[in-house]
Amino acid sequence: MERIADFVLAHRKRVILFWLVLMFAGFAATNQTINRLTTDFSVPGQPGFDTATKINQALGHPSDNGPSLPVITVPAGQTVDTRKADIKAVLGQGPCRSSGLAGR
Repeated sequence: MERIADFVLAHRKRVILFWLVLMFAGFAATNQTINRLTTDFSVPGQPGFDTATKINQALGHPSDNGPSLPVITVPAGQTVDTRKADIKAVLGQGPCRSSGLAGR
């Protein structure tokens, strides 16, 4: 730390100039960065909203909150068919029950 402090004190003007250049570069990049940030809400008639509605209809889920698709992972060497009873029990408990997946 002492070496850094000695360097900074010995080269004050260069260090100040470096930080000023860095600050102005940050100011210049701010405008481009802000323009790249977008807030996109799916509204009726837009492709994302229409797709979510179709998925909800296919799953029997009467909601505009977007689809919820559970991902099921079974232990190595087993299949979903061998764990069907466990899967039905889990899907029948929570919010997935309303999606109609419990009976499939």
